[in-house]
Amino acid sequence: MDLPPAPLELLFSTNAAKSLRVKTSAPASNQAGNFLQQWRIELMDNLMGSRAFVITNLSTLFTFIIPQEFPCTFDSITKTFLMRLRFSLLAASPPVEWKPSEVIPVRGNPRAVIGSMNDMISMVTFRREANNFDGTEAEDFLNRTPFSMIGMKRPKDRFMDQLQALSGHINR
Repeated sequence: MDLPPAPLELLFSTNAAKSLRVKTSAPASNQAGNFLQQWRIELMDNLMGSRAFVITNLSTLFTFIIPQEFPCTFDSITKTFLMRLRFSLLAASPPVEWKPSEVIPVRGNPRAVIGSMNDMISMVTFRREANNFDGTEAEDFLNRTPFSMIGMKRPKDRFMDQLQALSGHINR
């Protein structure tokens, strides 16, 4: 299934924006065309001094963790995020082809998402194995953990449900 290109808004936390030296534009829009268009990015520290960017979908809480590697720029993080998102979309059933027309760094602090992301960061940071900051293991753990913001569903399941709904809507 092919989705038409549309802008993707990355809602930056203050720490993430400072770390990447990104100037954010006006607050995020309230009307995204589809759920894939709005993600929040936060900078996470673990107890051993490693850092990573946590990028979470506002609607599904589906999350990517991208380790901060130097030199770390907005372009490098965006490129990695979009590649990982594309792999996830193509792994869906049916596969989804979508590329944003542009990526817009914006300000935005949706409280429910921030609360869930703070919970995610705490769960990853304070796990016994947190000193082995493996982003993919932590990412899988978070995407399989139920969250109240999405009705005690798992982000991975919610993401796939939303893709299915989007697929049904597009194919009509």
